[in-house]
Amino acid sequence: MKFSELLNIEKVDKQKSFLLGMIYAWPIFTKDGKSLLAYSSYKISGAPRMQKILSENEAYYIQRHYEKLNIFLENKYNVFINSKLKKKNTYDQRIGLGISVVLENDIDKSILYGAIEKWLIDANDTYKKYFLSGFMEGRGSLDFTGNYYAIDIAQRQFPGLAKRKLNRLNDVLGM
Repeated sequence: MKFSELLNIEKVDKQKSFLLGMIYAWPIFTKDGKSLLAYSSYKISGAPRMQKILSENEAYYIQRHYEKLNIFLENKYNVFINSKLKKKNTYDQRIGLGISVVLENDIDKSILYGAIEKWLIDANDTYKKYFLSGFMEGRGSLDFTGNYYAIDIAQRQFPGLAKRKLNRLNDVLGM
């Protein structure tokens, strides 16, 4: 699917809204700019002494999440566990463990955020909720010590970027 098809407000649905949220949270482009990932970066959380125990469960939980995401997206999209994407190594940024949806990119990446924000202004409240779910999905971590997902908002290289995104979302959504 082409990225511009997600932005078509007349043909919007909950799956497209969710994917736009994932892309807004953390877009990753191929080096040639022709493909775009809606990236969900799951990481192990827990104390270092727990890492061995947690890593044994990691593959199981990633596989479960992959299956649930495919069901939610109704098998309409190219969903991958990132270990399969790492082999290509054609993406600008490092791709860690997690799940990605690969889309064909047909817009200039410099207008990505503006295009999504324009879409958000016209979207109804139901689709805005799915967008926010996708936004949080794109920054989640599996937490095996609790019964919840942790949200990793801070980005070490660009600590102000996440704050600006959240502030902009606040402005666009009127929250």
